[in-house]
Amino acid sequence: MAFNAKKLTEKAQESIVTAQRLAEDDVALIEAHFAHDEEVLAILAETRPRMRASAVDGKQDRFKVIFGKAGRPCPRCAAEGVMSLIRVRGQGDDNRRTFWCETCQR
Repeated sequence: MAFNAKKLTEKAQESIVTAQRLAEDDVALIEAHFAHDEEVLAILAETRPRMRASAVDGKQDRFKVIFGKAGRPCPRCAAEGVMSLIRVRGQGDDNRRTFWCETCQR
């Protein structure tokens, strides 16, 4: 089998052009799907009080209103006089359990 430097060089150049095109597409995709600085700052401003409270007391349980309560009435719906039970389902590769109310959490 003979070594053809010209063909090898052409293939290398094609690969470089393809990689450059992919890189340009990736940049466009990243710009389209990621938040801009203003959006990130707004999200941080909204969540900062919760993050600080969590860091101070280290308790996450106060946010777990329905976690681990499958089959029990939903506290939000029960307050409005609606009978809705909390459901559970495994999802993802690790089959992690997700708890939700069909009525108020869609």
